[in-house]
Amino acid sequence: MENEIKVGEYVRLDDGTVGKYQINKNWINVVETNDKYIGFDIERDIVKHSPNLIDIIEERRLCKWT
Repeated sequence: MENEIKVGEYVRLDDGTVGKYQINKNWINVVETNDKYIGFDIERDIVKHSPNLIDIIEERRLCKWT
């Protein structure tokens, strides 16, 4: 990645998971989401990261044509 990710920043993974970047006691990179911790590969799985949550969320629109 271009710039370094800091602990506590919000990240979005390639599967759409959004959470806070943490490092657990075994030095494994994890994302904290709703009381769950998901392990990931920092080089491969992170799509976007930012200290602001609003920068991570993608806008999606649902249009129903009848």
